[in-house]
This record gives sequence, structure tokens and C-alpha cells, in this order.
Amino acid sequence: MDWPTTLTLAAIVFALMIVWHRFQARRRVWLFAILILPTGLLLLRWGRYRDGWAELGTALGLGALAFAIWWGVYGRRIPAPRDEIRVITNDEDAP
Repeated sequence: MDWPTTLTLAAIVFALMIVWHRFQARRRVWLFAILILPTGLLLLRWGRYRDGWAELGTALGLGALAFAIWWGVYGRRIPAPRDEIRVITNDEDAP
């Protein structure tokens, strides 16, 4: 088993899970179509090309485990993402 490759793939899976978790719920369809699906297909192609199914499976497990630990320690306390964007201008500072 190639551990540097496995850890790199696990980091990619971990990052995708965090992005999915932090994205707004109603825009997740776009996120899935633009980021998650292409990355997943590339990971599957890599597994087929290198015959690295053991590395890919281990990476998925390690990425999911890292995300579960992150969510348990830090992720539950982060407020849900909102759609509000507040722009502060000079007019608001004036009395």
C-alpha cells in the first residue's frame, strides 16, 4: 500500500466533506455537480487506472474518520451558513 498517496486521497476526501458540510443546503445541488461529482469520478478513474482500490477504500475511510473527529470536536459548534451578505458602507458609520 502506498501511504503518501493514500493520505493525499484521504485529505481530498476530508476537504470535500468539510466543503459539503459548510455549504448552504439549497445550493448543494450545484456544489455536487461542479465539485463533488467530478472529483469522485476522477478518484474512481484513478482507482481503476492504478488498480489502487485498497488505497482508495482506505483513503475514504480515513477521510470519513477525520471528518467525524473534526465534526465532533469543532464542527458542531460552527453556526449554520447563512445567505445574508452585509456590506458596511461609510453612510452607516455616520450618526
